[in-house]
Amino acid sequence: MTNQLDMFLDTPFREWADTEQGRYVTYLFIRLAMGCKKRDVKMGAKAIWEKIRWHYRMKKDPAQRYLLNNTWCSPMAHLAEEKRTELVGYFEHRESPKAKKQKVMVFPKEAHVEVRVAPMEGAGNP
Repeated sequence: MTNQLDMFLDTPFREWADTEQGRYVTYLFIRLAMGCKKRDVKMGAKAIWEKIRWHYRMKKDPAQRYLLNNTWCSPMAHLAEEKRTELVGYFEHRESPKAKKQKVMVFPKEAHVEVRVAPMEGAGNP
Protein backbone atom coordinates (compact mmCIF):
# COMPACT_ATOMS: atom_id res chain seq x y z
CA MET A 1 0.00 0.00 0.00
CA THR A 2 1.39 3.39 -0.92
CA ASN A 3 1.35 6.23 1.55
CA GLN A 4 -0.04 9.68 0.84
CA LEU A 5 3.46 11.09 0.26
CA ASP A 6 3.60 9.11 -3.00
CA MET A 7 1.00 11.52 -4.41
CA PHE A 8 3.53 14.34 -4.02
CA LEU A 9 6.62 12.63 -5.44
CA ASP A 10 6.38 14.18 -8.91
CA THR A 11 5.12 17.56 -7.79
CA PRO A 12 6.68 20.93 -7.05
CA PHE A 13 6.72 19.97 -3.34
CA ARG A 14 9.23 17.16 -3.84
CA GLU A 15 11.33 19.36 -6.12
CA TRP A 16 11.28 22.13 -3.52
CA ALA A 17 12.05 19.70 -0.68
CA ASP A 18 15.23 18.71 -2.52
CA THR A 19 16.49 22.32 -2.69
CA GLU A 20 18.73 23.91 -0.07
CA GLN A 21 15.79 25.90 1.27
CA GLY A 22 13.52 22.85 1.33
CA ARG A 23 16.10 20.74 3.16
CA TYR A 24 16.55 23.47 5.75
CA VAL A 25 12.80 23.89 6.30
CA THR A 26 12.48 20.10 6.56
CA TYR A 27 15.26 20.09 9.14
CA LEU A 28 13.48 22.81 11.17
CA PHE A 29 10.13 21.03 10.89
CA ILE A 30 11.59 17.73 12.12
CA ARG A 31 13.54 19.45 14.89
CA LEU A 32 10.44 21.23 16.19
CA ALA A 33 8.29 18.10 15.92
CA MET A 34 10.86 15.96 17.74
CA GLY A 35 11.14 18.59 20.47
CA CYS A 36 7.38 18.59 20.98
CA LYS A 37 7.23 14.81 20.98
CA LYS A 38 10.04 14.49 23.54
CA ARG A 39 8.12 16.86 25.83
CA ASP A 40 4.87 14.90 25.29
CA VAL A 41 3.28 17.97 23.72
CA LYS A 42 0.87 17.21 20.89
CA MET A 43 1.45 19.81 18.19
CA GLY A 44 -0.18 19.76 14.78
CA ALA A 45 1.78 20.00 11.56
CA LYS A 46 0.03 23.28 10.74
CA ALA A 47 1.17 24.85 14.03
CA ILE A 48 4.77 23.80 13.34
CA TRP A 49 4.49 25.09 9.76
CA GLU A 50 3.22 28.47 11.02
CA LYS A 51 6.03 28.63 13.61
CA ILE A 52 8.57 28.21 10.80
CA ARG A 53 6.74 30.83 8.71
CA TRP A 54 6.77 33.27 11.63
CA HIS A 55 10.46 32.60 12.21
CA TYR A 56 11.29 33.60 8.64
CA ARG A 57 9.12 36.73 8.73
CA MET A 58 11.24 37.95 11.62
CA LYS A 59 14.51 37.50 9.69
CA LYS A 60 16.13 40.81 8.90
CA ASP A 61 17.77 39.67 5.66
CA PRO A 62 15.07 39.64 2.93
CA ALA A 63 17.11 37.10 0.94
CA GLN A 64 16.51 34.55 3.72
CA ARG A 65 12.77 35.05 3.92
CA TYR A 66 11.24 31.88 2.56
CA LEU A 67 7.70 31.63 1.32
CA LEU A 68 5.99 28.51 2.62
CA ASN A 69 3.16 27.14 0.53
CA ASN A 70 0.10 26.29 2.66
CA THR A 71 -0.64 23.19 0.61
CA TRP A 72 2.77 21.74 1.49
CA CYS A 73 2.10 21.44 5.22
CA SER A 74 0.57 17.95 4.95
CA PRO A 75 3.25 16.57 2.61
CA MET A 76 5.88 17.98 4.99
CA ALA A 77 4.35 16.01 7.87
CA HIS A 78 4.49 12.85 5.73
CA LEU A 79 8.06 13.62 4.70
CA ALA A 80 9.07 14.15 8.34
CA GLU A 81 7.58 10.75 9.23
CA GLU A 82 9.42 9.19 6.31
CA LYS A 83 12.75 10.64 7.44
CA ARG A 84 12.29 10.07 11.19
CA THR A 85 10.38 6.92 12.07
CA GLU A 86 9.98 8.17 15.65
CA LEU A 87 7.43 10.64 14.27
CA VAL A 88 5.22 7.98 12.65
CA GLY A 89 1.79 8.37 14.20
CA TYR A 90 2.61 11.71 15.84
CA PHE A 91 0.63 13.73 13.33
CA GLU A 92 -3.07 13.28 12.64
CA HIS A 93 -3.56 12.63 8.95
CA ARG A 94 -6.75 13.29 7.06
CA GLU A 95 -7.51 12.23 3.56
CA SER A 96 -6.83 15.05 1.13
CA PRO A 97 -9.62 16.29 -1.15
CA LYS A 98 -7.46 15.23 -4.11
CA ALA A 99 -7.22 11.67 -2.76
CA LYS A 100 -10.98 11.55 -2.16
CA LYS A 101 -11.63 12.47 -5.78
CA GLN A 102 -9.25 9.79 -7.00
CA LYS A 103 -10.68 7.05 -4.80
CA VAL A 104 -12.62 4.36 -6.63
CA MET A 105 -14.85 1.94 -4.77
CA VAL A 106 -14.23 -1.64 -5.84
CA PHE A 107 -16.34 -4.44 -4.43
CA PRO A 108 -15.33 -8.09 -4.65
CA LYS A 109 -17.58 -10.28 -6.77
CA GLU A 110 -18.81 -12.20 -3.72
CA ALA A 111 -20.09 -8.92 -2.21
CA HIS A 112 -22.78 -8.66 -4.88
CA VAL A 113 -25.99 -10.07 -3.52
CA GLU A 114 -29.24 -10.45 -5.40
CA VAL A 115 -32.13 -9.03 -3.46
CA ARG A 116 -35.71 -10.06 -4.18
CA VAL A 117 -38.62 -8.21 -2.69
CA ALA A 118 -41.83 -10.15 -2.20
CA PRO A 119 -44.99 -8.28 -3.17
CA MET A 120 -47.04 -6.97 -0.29
CA GLU A 121 -50.32 -8.74 0.38
CA GLY A 122 -53.38 -6.78 -0.54
CA ALA A 123 -51.45 -4.22 -2.53
CA GLY A 124 -53.35 -5.03 -5.68
CA ASN A 125 -50.42 -6.78 -7.34
CA PRO A 126 -51.43 -9.22 -10.12
